[in-house]
Amino acid sequence: NGATQRSSALIAALNLGRPVVTTSRDIQAELLGLEGLPQLITVPPGDIEALRDGLDRALSAEIAPVQLPSQYHWPAIGARHAELYEELLAANRGARR
Repeated sequence: NGATQRSSALIAALNLGRPVVTTSRDIQAELLGLEGLPQLITVPPGDIEALRDGLDRALSAEIAPVQLPSQYHWPAIGARHAELYEELLAANRGARR
């Protein structure tokens, strides 16, 4: 199904300015805030010609680190994980009562 914003490898590659070729059915929903990055090359699933073109673009792309949106910085990612853990702990406490 292609890349999602949950992929730490995707985020790390983009942050370092490395080109990434991926499929995404709905880039707006799956890669919110990343869709305008020049090193993110999306192709339609199953489109071999588009994949070939995307790989050609990636191989000739200039590598330049970029500043990702703040939601992809480690403090924001850590905060979201902490919130999730708190929610899970609270739900677990409620289930034991």
